[in-house]
Amino acid sequence: YNTGQTTPYKLGGFGIMNFSAAYTYQVDASALKSVKLELNIDNLFNRRSIYNSQVAEPPAVATRYNWVAYEPPLFAGLTVTAKLF
Repeated sequence: YNTGQTTPYKLGGFGIMNFSAAYTYQVDASALKSVKLELNIDNLFNRRSIYNSQVAEPPAVATRYNWVAYEPPLFAGLTVTAKLF
């Protein structure tokens, strides 16, 4: 919850790159019409970037704390989709 207060802490900008590619194979079979292969890569260069942070100080909380969330590391996924009939 943002109460409109500012803090002396600064969070710099960042950027990540994701990649996606797909190819559809047409198949001449009675039940199978096509097969689609899709490759997805998140955080292609595996950069460690902060995308969220929070600072809480008394009296809102009992003790001061900092919380930082980083971008997830490199992830690659392959999806196979078949179109029937």
